Amino acid sequence: MCHTRLKIGSAEGVHGAALRFATALDIPIRELLQTGKLVPVDAAPKPSRRLLRRLELIEHLPRRRQAALLTTIDTFLKSTTSKAAS
Repeated sequence: MCHTRLKIGSAEGVHGAALRFATALDIPIRELLQTGKLVPVDAAPKPSRRLLRRLELIEHLPRRRQAALLTTIDTFLKSTTSKAAS
């Protein structure tokens, strides 16, 4: 069993967490820890509640029905985007 000597709130723990964040975000740790000018972050648009409710229902379907439904949706979206492009 692996035990760590780091305590919650210790400097080593904070640095390790910062390193993990930088790695997960695929950015240099210096960029993550910069203290200069803040870069504005655009909030991601939230999906509609109706769409989320339907997605939850789809997740409860058997795998084959999910696949069939998603294939239908993909086909519809492809035909819609190709019509919009022309």
